[in-house]
Amino acid sequence: MASFKHKRRPWMGGLMVAALVLLGTTAITAQAADASAPQLRTVASLDANARPADVPADYVVTPQGFFPAACVHHLLPGESLRHDGSIQAADGSHRTVAPCTQPRYTKDGTRIDPNGAVTRPAFQSLRRRAAQAVNGWVDDANYESNVAIGNITSYWVVPSAPSNPGDAINFFFNGLEQSDTDSNATILQPVLDWGNFGEGWHMTNWNCCLNGQDYYNGPFNVSTGDTIEGIVASTCSQDPCDNNSATVTSIDLTNNQSLAYQTDAYDPLYWVFGGVLEAYNISDCSQFPASTSVDFYDISVTDINGNLIASPPFAGEVDAPSSDVQCSYQTAASPTDVTVFY
Repeated sequence: MASFKHKRRPWMGGLMVAALVLLGTTAITAQAADASAPQLRTVASLDANARPADVPADYVVTPQGFFPAACVHHLLPGESLRHDGSIQAADGSHRTVAPCTQPRYTKDGTRIDPNGAVTRPAFQSLRRRAAQAVNGWVDDANYESNVAIGNITSYWVVPSAPSNPGDAINFFFNGLEQSDTDSNATILQPVLDWGNFGEGWHMTNWNCCLNGQDYYNGPFNVSTGDTIEGIVASTCSQDPCDNNSATVTSIDLTNNQSLAYQTDAYDPLYWVFGGVLEAYNISDCSQFPASTSVDFYDISVTDINGNLIASPPFAGEVDAPSSDVQCSYQTAASPTDVTVFY
């Protein structure tokens, strides 16, 4: 759980999702629309000084910002996401998804209504957010292609656990998105998280946020030292795409576990993310993984016809503002390797 590049999109929250809620502890949960779905981490579980003041406490944290739980949908094994937002089972049956009628919020409390209207938070609300809490994208490497992308594959190793995790959430992912200028863009991403579904490392796959809806499947557990392969593949070369035009896949090569789902790509995919670090509720550097960096390596990118793009021009960026906790953020990028430091 993907998230959109917050520097360029007002509704980006920057890879999040969910954790258990235990009454009487600092973790608080919300019930997703699907009673069988994993329970998602709520805004109320974040440090009061680290969350936007205007976001409702019962909203859930996703890799794309803060959402009402009713607009975040869990896909079961074998299910796929259709163009109309319905979910299809392996036997061909469908379950519909109710329209999202509530707004979502970015990391700084910017409100995005279901009709796309954007409302910036009041200055007084911004002041109530702790100036040094990390919430959102930290660093990444990306580029926008001039040809439709058919596949990105990245490998990375699950890092050490944070030495002092508290209630922090860490996300690592690669992914694809439509054009930077596409107002209806969605992001497809295989996401490694710490703290998203309780303490520990997990993998999920996400597609967000057409019509204000967010979809994911998983999680499955992974461990420090496991090798992860994250893949986003698309056959979409022109609008409209078809229902099964894209697949998001997470693979733990160490333990031979995998998770995938098919979805509509909606439009051709041009924006390429080789590696991203996103985090929430970080008030101290010890809440990042203890290994201080993650390397996304052997990155390969192909066009829609399967031709290898020889030198993807990944450009590294530090996304965390200078007012956030500073933990030696930087990104090193080459055509086949992206390292995010923290």
